[in-house]
Order: sequence, then structure tokens, then C-alpha cells
Amino acid sequence: MAVKIIATSKASRNGQHLQNVEALTLDVAASRLRVSTGLLNEMAAMGQIPARKLGEDWRFGRDSLLDWLNFRGRYQLATYVPPPPTPETERELEEFLAILKENRKARRRKSSTPTL
Repeated sequence: MAVKIIATSKASRNGQHLQNVEALTLDVAASRLRVSTGLLNEMAAMGQIPARKLGEDWRFGRDSLLDWLNFRGRYQLATYVPPPPTPETERELEEFLAILKENRKARRRKSSTPTL
């Protein structure tokens, strides 16, 4: 179900006009985007799509979704591919993992030691 909301932004309180915003529920937005509600919920939670959380429910501005779709369709974002690891970074990673392993062992020893 789409809900009409009158936005009360800081700009509108400073004498500018109020803007009518059509807010969509998760179910309606997912239906219009032709994706599952689970996927849309996850995207909203990760900040990948414009949305606002109102209590336990997500709301999606119709115009914001259209802007987001137009941007995503017109410009393909480049995927970051990290450079291959050098021997130095591999050594640093191995040292870091060894430290983590030692810390885990120390915690296990500490937690298994009986206290009197």
C-alpha cells in the first residue's frame, strides 16, 4: 500500500514549501521493483537503496526509488578488484593470523582454568 506523507523537512520549516512524498511499504516497493521482500529488506539495511526505517518497518520514497533506478541503469558502477597479494602482504597476513591463533589459545586456557 502506498502512503501519502507530507514531508516536514528543515527546509520547509524555514519558509520553503512542503513537498508531497509518496512513501511505499516494503511489500509494495518490492512488488514494483520485482524483487523479493527479503532482498529489498537486506538492501535497505545495508544502505544500498534509499529507504527510511520507521519503527520496525521500512519506507521507500517513490521518487527516490525512481532516481536510484535511473542512476543505476545509466551508470554501471565499477567493481573494485584488489591487486594480487605481494609476498610482503602474505607474510603480514600470516603473522596476523598467528597472533589471533595465540590469543584464542590464551583465552581458552584462561577460561578453562578453575577459579577458587
